[in-house]
Amino acid sequence: SNMSAAAMTATTLSYHSSMTAAAAAAQTQTTQTQQTQNDFMTALKFNAFGNKVAGISQTGNLYLWHFNVPRSIFRREFRAYFSMNCHDKYGTDLVFVGSSATMATAGTSSNDGNVCVWDLLYSERSRALLRSYVCFEGGHGANCVEYASDLDVIVAGGNKGVLHLFDRRVPFSVCKWEHSNSRVWKLQYFAPRQQLMVASLDGAVSVWDLRKICTDRRVVNNDLLSRSAADQSASSLRGLQKSVSAAEQTRATVTSMSYMSLHTAQQQQQSVKPLNLDDCVVNEWKMYSRKTFVNHAFGIASNLGYIASVGLTDCCWTQNGNILCTGSDGTVKYL
Repeated sequence: SNMSAAAMTATTLSYHSSMTAAAAAAQTQTTQTQQTQNDFMTALKFNAFGNKVAGISQTGNLYLWHFNVPRSIFRREFRAYFSMNCHDKYGTDLVFVGSSATMATAGTSSNDGNVCVWDLLYSERSRALLRSYVCFEGGHGANCVEYASDLDVIVAGGNKGVLHLFDRRVPFSVCKWEHSNSRVWKLQYFAPRQQLMVASLDGAVSVWDLRKICTDRRVVNNDLLSRSAADQSASSLRGLQKSVSAAEQTRATVTSMSYMSLHTAQQQQQSVKPLNLDDCVVNEWKMYSRKTFVNHAFGIASNLGYIASVGLTDCCWTQNGNILCTGSDGTVKYL
């Protein structure tokens, strides 16, 4: 009787545990379904070969699809072969960087890493993250991102017309400048002329000589100069401390070398002239004026709120190097 009672108790416990596990799995599946239904794509990009398409959703999830279209597209359901969460608050834009296995994403993250570079050959998020750039702080995040393949730099735009230039070899922004007082809405690079088109939400469109900005980017950001000088002085001090054995000789050498390195860095920083942004602007136009619209909850500008003040909606380069844009008055303009 004791054995039968123990068996019944074990059966009851296993039944309750299985029921609890089933209920937890059902609740998790329901939550995922609700999140999927409320989610939508904010950007889609093809790779250079046209056989892969990547998309980033409102919730910051990155998806990849093979775009090898079968004979009958209606008989096949296309499913993403890769998915990963890149930003925990909001996802806005993405771009392939150099190859089909590396991507840069823009969005809003709780740790202010709003522009990230990913190696998609790794399935684990911690290993796939190559760079996480802290920029566009304050909860607004990065709105768009673009990659200049011939210059090997990444450009991101965000709130109040702020633009950042990133070099993948450096863990912080190497250049920062402003386009206008409105949010940067579109970025597109035209490689034959090495020009960057920047379009903001208030209807302003400008073209920048990105080659000139990249050439002089070391003198734009004074923080970069000070950080580089500090890193060089710190590394030289560490090297001297390891190489010199005598204590007194080490102190004297370290003191003199640190003074000389800091004095040289100050002289170089004072002699360098700041970059004149007027020389980098190729052209700029004011194409549209702002108008107030009742925005749809799942529209492309859903992050602007239900009442949105919009001037420009889209802008792109043509194959011949001209610009097409559309805006609040419903017209398409050709520049």
